[in-house]
Amino acid sequence: MLHLFALLALLVPALVKAMPTPEASAAQEMHEFIARQGCSRYLMINTRGTTEIQGPSAGFLTMSRNIRAAISGGREYYTVYPAALDQNSAQATRNILAQINTGYSLCPDQVYVLLGYSQGAAATTNALNQLSATSAAGQKVAAVFMIGNPHREPGFTANVDNLGGDSTDLCYGISSLITASIPRAWDNTGKVRDVCYPGDGVCCGLAITAPHLLYGTDPGTQTLGTTFITSRLRAAGL
Repeated sequence: MLHLFALLALLVPALVKAMPTPEASAAQEMHEFIARQGCSRYLMINTRGTTEIQGPSAGFLTMSRNIRAAISGGREYYTVYPAALDQNSAQATRNILAQINTGYSLCPDQVYVLLGYSQGAAATTNALNQLSATSAAGQKVAAVFMIGNPHREPGFTANVDNLGGDSTDLCYGISSLITASIPRAWDNTGKVRDVCYPGDGVCCGLAITAPHLLYGTDPGTQTLGTTFITSRLRAAGL
């Protein structure tokens, strides 16, 4: 029996060490996915909000369609994660980072647009905190457009309301006091817009309010997103 315990003591650490990390697993899955899908001129990574079904977020449908009509060669990727009520978006952050980092190795000329709504904006913000704006892969991110971000903090150039104004500039998001917001290095690039609709309690308050559900049907938000993202893609040479 003692010999069995001794054997287990040797084997278990080795087995644990051999197990792939979530990041490694995500990278491997993404490598296989990108190898199947191929490269495009630009890829919009669309990360949906809480309880939205797997696929595109309703918050970006119009602007995504307009952007792809304005600039050819684009494709969308819908971040894979539960988007559950527990607000655990770690899988989404890993998925976003795997798409960018693995994508850069396989498609070095491809550029990226990050779209995040609500919990998806939180996951996108977390991804920015793990991706250097000056890294080779980070420089391939042409634009970041977030709506209803619970990690929002005041004092950032990225902060705008749905019309591109500053009426919500001083807002704190619902989880901003316990989470990291947009890194200053990313804010300084001019590539980021963090949109908070007036009265949205998720990006400006402590509760979910009706305006949090208006982004997808709001002409101001959709026009702002279309104009900003197309301008950033043009600046990236597309």
